[in-house]
Amino acid sequence: MLKWVESLTASLLVRSGAVKVSLDKPFQLASGNWSPLYVDCRVLISEPAVLDSITALMRLVLADAKFDVVAAGESAGIPYGAVLATKLGRPFIYVRKEKKAYGTGSRVEGNVAKGSTALLVEDLVTDGKSKLSFIEGLREADLTIRDCIVVLDREQGATSLLSAQKVQLKRLCTISACLHCAADEGAIINASIDHVRQYLADPKSWHEKKGLPFK
Repeated sequence: MLKWVESLTASLLVRSGAVKVSLDKPFQLASGNWSPLYVDCRVLISEPAVLDSITALMRLVLADAKFDVVAAGESAGIPYGAVLATKLGRPFIYVRKEKKAYGTGSRVEGNVAKGSTALLVEDLVTDGKSKLSFIEGLREADLTIRDCIVVLDREQGATSLLSAQKVQLKRLCTISACLHCAADEGAIINASIDHVRQYLADPKSWHEKKGLPFK
């Protein structure tokens, strides 16, 4: 990961108001776990210049990646994937969280040749478990997947989890870089940042201290 790409992405996230901290009322994550930190990458899609910048940075990070089609996970990855595919001149598809209960019952929406290699695009990743479902859906559709790119990696084990599935995680930014940027720009007070860093260092212990279930 290029350091200047990480720094620029972190600044875009912080200045767009995507990075939020709440110590008293933690945020519930898709995994069911809790966090004092929430990064809402969806706010980026409302700013055309920012969305354009993010997908341009993705193109740089993907310079050596080989893929035929851009695939996005439902639903957060779709805006990034669609714009990226248009810029690259590649077909675009998206994969549902589960099969739809009507029509063709397909998980993968779009028209692409079987055996094609897909790039999975998502907004962020925490432990990577939700990405396994999308990877499974693409492979069930007879597509090959070797790479997944995200705007933000929350650095909670996703790299090794995806690697076990022979998928390389590529990222524009880490949560550590976001916190560093937020501190530099005065977006979050140091006491809150210290609390978040303690959470990131040991999420299980943080849950136990808060009396919250940890999955």
